[in-house]
Amino acid sequence: MVCCTYCESKGLPCSLVTRPRPRVSSSAATKRSSRGEATAAQAAVCTTARVCSQSCSPVEVSPLPPRDVCEDLVDVYFSTLHDTQGALFHRPSFMRAFEENTVPDIILLSISAFVARFSNHSYFDGVDRWDRGHTWGRAARNMLNIQTMEISIVTLQVCHLLSSLSIADGDPATEALCSGIANRVVQLLGLPHRLSQDPLQREIELRVWWSIYMMDVWIATGRGFPRTFHLDLSWPWPMEEAAFEQLGPDAAVDLIELDNDHILRKTSMWGQMIPLAALKAQIQDLNDSARYAGDTMDEGFLESVADLSSKLDQWVVDLPPSLHDTDANLAQIAERGMGHVFVALHFGYHYFAILLYYRFLHDSLTPNMSAQRLVYAQRCKFHATAITRLLWTGTHEHRCNCVWLLISHLLVISSSVHLHTLLLDTDPDLIAQARILLERNFIMLTNLMEVWPWLAHTMARLKSFHDACLRAPNAEDAFQMDDWMNTFLHQHSHVLPSDQRAYRNQLVELDHWEHAVLQTERFIDA
Repeated sequence: MVCCTYCESKGLPCSLVTRPRPRVSSSAATKRSSRGEATAAQAAVCTTARVCSQSCSPVEVSPLPPRDVCEDLVDVYFSTLHDTQGALFHRPSFMRAFEENTVPDIILLSISAFVARFSNHSYFDGVDRWDRGHTWGRAARNMLNIQTMEISIVTLQVCHLLSSLSIADGDPATEALCSGIANRVVQLLGLPHRLSQDPLQREIELRVWWSIYMMDVWIATGRGFPRTFHLDLSWPWPMEEAAFEQLGPDAAVDLIELDNDHILRKTSMWGQMIPLAALKAQIQDLNDSARYAGDTMDEGFLESVADLSSKLDQWVVDLPPSLHDTDANLAQIAERGMGHVFVALHFGYHYFAILLYYRFLHDSLTPNMSAQRLVYAQRCKFHATAITRLLWTGTHEHRCNCVWLLISHLLVISSSVHLHTLLLDTDPDLIAQARILLERNFIMLTNLMEVWPWLAHTMARLKSFHDACLRAPNAEDAFQMDDWMNTFLHQHSHVLPSDQRAYRNQLVELDHWEHAVLQTERFIDA
């Protein structure tokens, strides 16, 4: 795909994809991929790495990109990924440090490895988006390994960046290890109890702390690990994003008293993710307990569902009006360049609700379904629709840079709910709507797949789920909550096949499958 639908219709250069990525359509392309040949730009990076490894310690010299490329990658990072999966930096002070050449190399290497796939800089001309940044990522990991493991905020920032990069590389073990290191460094630093007296540094420490907390929740719930941290409501929330951006190095010390200022704390989009993360952990615990009990929905289980459902509703009620999920709010926040953070906030809410209600899709169309269970099944479909609507509107109407990796997982889960409607509903209007929603999800996933190789495996899992639906004597049985379904819903990390060429070949098969899903007679006759 050359560009997204919006950019194509407007005749605009697409920031996500500017050229089609070769999809192994010839033997020459396959040989080139298998040999790992690089263009001059990639070769220059590799040469730097070889010189570094032969003549000096990686701590002393690192294979950083050229200065102009590094500047471009830093800008790409802040405009696409910052404040989505993590809130690690204060942009104005980071840029000052960058101009003064005081940003640690390990930070720049981690950022470069993570976002090179998004850059349109001429340095990367001819280099496949999937193949960029590997050298920088290896160098950053090596530097982290050979450090004396400095107990610092920098180590936390690097661990978070490398953990996120490991998801993209299909390396869940390193993802979890980086999270574990970060958890211990947080404890050694005494965060969030021992914070700097400098207002700006204090806010950076708070945001990094909450980023590590969120990472712990996601990895623990996704991998079945015990959580290291449990929410304490006395912990201070981060400052509202615009106010944080305006903080300077000479901020008055009395700004520390802003902990009591609910306007600046409660209107923080990152702050509002905190209670949501706690609800995700509770929903995971409930689903785990049901699985261990044989997935029986007794009265006690249904009471727990009702309680968590009420908490999700209350979270919406407690949101400041400026953060409600409305098109006007999204437009206003997108104008400030923070639309992707707004989308991330509400994506979490809708995804966690789907995790709570998904099990009620099974048997939702049977005559003896209780009224309350039917409501839960309908809510599941409402939230799946909201995910598609929000991302489509954000990217196509408000040009939000919604490209962080976990979006793909949410789109796949949303698509599985739309499949339920296509397969099993009898209302032609709902079937037509579900087909449109599914098609939009495929378009957005295809765009994301241009930069995240991990997505092909995620899409393959959705294809496997669809195939299971078609093979089952009763398609509704495929939606029964079992171990496979629990893993499908909760686990966002998957291992890439060792043969990258075979992995890329999956893309061609998936392209054909996407069209088949929307055209299959079973859906049309549903």
